[in-house]
Amino acid sequence: MASSPDGWPDDDEDVRWPLVAKLGVALAAITLIGGLGAAVVAAFFIDRSDDPEPLIVQAVDPVAPVAMPGGGFLYGERTTGRVVAVDADGNASEFAQVPDGLETDGQRGLLGVAVRVEGDSPELYGSWTSDDGALVVGRLAPGPAEVIWQGPLSTDVANGGTLAFRGRELIIGIGELQAPELVDDPTTPNGKILALDPDGPADQEPAVVAGGFHNPFAIAVVGGDIWVADNAPGSAPERLVRVAPDGSIETLELEGRRAPSGLAADAEGDLLLCGFVSGVVERIPVPETGVRGPAGKIDDLPCATGVAVLADGSIVTTSSDAVWRR
Repeated sequence: MASSPDGWPDDDEDVRWPLVAKLGVALAAITLIGGLGAAVVAAFFIDRSDDPEPLIVQAVDPVAPVAMPGGGFLYGERTTGRVVAVDADGNASEFAQVPDGLETDGQRGLLGVAVRVEGDSPELYGSWTSDDGALVVGRLAPGPAEVIWQGPLSTDVANGGTLAFRGRELIIGIGELQAPELVDDPTTPNGKILALDPDGPADQEPAVVAGGFHNPFAIAVVGGDIWVADNAPGSAPERLVRVAPDGSIETLELEGRRAPSGLAADAEGDLLLCGFVSGVVERIPVPETGVRGPAGKIDDLPCATGVAVLADGSIVTTSSDAVWRR
């Protein structure tokens, strides 16, 4: 069996979700802002609209890119717990930091990032594994970090942790947590899509939106629909699942192996699917009814751990140590 860097399994083993992949080549300069002490990455996204090559910036274990109002975006760093903001001009700076006590063994660390925009200040939420082994969700900015859900104990693999907003609900995907026998148990979070109150207490009981997943790490909300690309154990087929607002579910089995790690919708409502094993972004047309398989890949845009579509239509992806924008 071949093995990925840092011991991550490849597609011939039970691939839950990826956190390392192909090397991206980039330059970044890190400085400190005096009194603030905030790390700033000099991400030079030079205007090269006639150049077909994507623009890149170096990063540390980047995951979970998410679009921001005004054309910029955020991404997380799995092993540092840092969230970096990149504005529309390509200037990058530290936006938030997971509290002390981040656990990063196995497929742990900062796992998900989501933004709620209400009023003038965007609110940043993150999911991460704390040093006591728990998967937690909290508000990271503005103000001091505050846990809004103390979730289940994490495992070496199949934790899930991707976040997305559907209206005022904060959606999180939870993997099977190496206990597949609990996936069909409605009283457990294993293998479920859950809805949290973003203003709720740490002991809140999340609502179960859908179940039966292995590791629903690639999630996108389009209108009221929740789209999930589910990883698959062994030779089981990967699936693209559409969860409608009324709870009805439509499922498409995907051919081949990609280990879905990110999902986003473009301006036309079609889906962009990032895969760790495939290492690329695939476009999936979404007609008004039904779903179809991937229509083709977006060439020269590596992707391993996440994908987002920005306000100007450009696509941001993350690989092992780089953030790409085209």
